[in-house]
Formats: sequence, structure tokens, C-alpha cells
Amino acid sequence: MGQQSTAQITIDLNGIFSSAQIAQLQGAAGKHGDQARHIQPSLANIAVTMDMTLHLAMIMKRRYAQQTVNVFPGASNFHPHCSGALLALVINRGQSMEDKPHQKSRAQMRAIRNDIASGNLADIPIQFRVMKALWSGSGQGGLITRRENEATLFEKGMNCNY
Repeated sequence: MGQQSTAQITIDLNGIFSSAQIAQLQGAAGKHGDQARHIQPSLANIAVTMDMTLHLAMIMKRRYAQQTVNVFPGASNFHPHCSGALLALVINRGQSMEDKPHQKSRAQMRAIRNDIASGNLADIPIQFRVMKALWSGSGQGGLITRRENEATLFEKGMNCNY
């Protein structure tokens, strides 16, 4: 929910959760790091079924897939591993290419966009790995692992002969 606005939460969750639950979940909008961890216990009373999860996953996948293609034109022409790595990046970091005061640098995302445009796909895993430095020493090792996994997945796709 931290990457979502309250309006987007309403759009995505309408018909899946009750109005009261949506209002409660909107409290997590824009929360990251410690703020997100602190709000999590207040949401524990909201039950999520497998059907709800699958329905929401399809909503989110469509939206993020479109954002990925918008941000990285041509990504849908790649091997699914490569497209999947880029999709995971957009899901995690959003689609913005601009550096903003409250965000980590977007330089590597811009470099990936430029690599796609120029056909320099071999540089893309390098950019995923360079991005790991943004979270070094922050206690967010999961993000470092995620970027490494995306780099590895992209490389597998580049080397796959299907």
C-alpha cells in the first residue's frame, strides 16, 4: 500500500473489501519503512482469502504491466524472464523516472530505459546491480536481494533459446 495513493487503493480494492476495510487500508497509503512496519499491526484484523488475493493480483498485474510498457517501451518484446524482471522493478519502485527529494535516485532506471532504446540489453543487469547501492547499509537487505534476483532473471532471459 505504500506505493499507492488513497484514490488508487479505493479503485483497486472496491468490490474486494468492504468500505470500512478500504478506509482502514487507506491509512497505509504512502507509508514506507518504519512507518509501514508500525501501521501493519492495525491492519491485522482484515482477513484476505485466496480468491480476494487472486482477484487483486490480476488487477495489479494489468496496471503494472501497462506501466512497465509505458516506462520501458519494447519490454513486452523480450523473453518473459526479462519482461518479468522489469515488471518487478516497476512494481517495487514505481514508474517515475525523475529524481525527487523523498525517493532514491532514478538514474539506473533511466539508464535501463536508455539501454532498451539503444538495444544495449547486456547493460541492464549491471544497472540492477548498481541500484543495490541505494539500499546498502539501510537495513533493507531484502531490496538488495530483490535487485540481484532481477538482474539474474534478466540474464537468464537474455541467454534463453526458446
